[in-house]
Amino acid sequence: MDGYVEASLRSGIICPSSSPARAGFFFVGKKDGLLRPCIDYSTLNYITVKNRYPLPLISSAFKLLQQARVFTKLDLQNA
Repeated sequence: MDGYVEASLRSGIICPSSSPARAGFFFVGKKDGLLRPCIDYSTLNYITVKNRYPLPLISSAFKLLQQARVFTKLDLQNA
């Protein structure tokens, strides 16, 4: 694997990342000797902005729109 990564870096297929939204990729050995790919999303989860508001219920959105005859893009986005 190290040889593949070094060759890919030299040929320009891959390049090191300095992005704060990166996720580490590594392999973990399994009991049978094979390698299992793993991705570490802990840094990405740390910088992710959490959604503080729950999604509206579809039934309540339909109740508001029952009597409407003309819809705009704004109506459909904000329900």
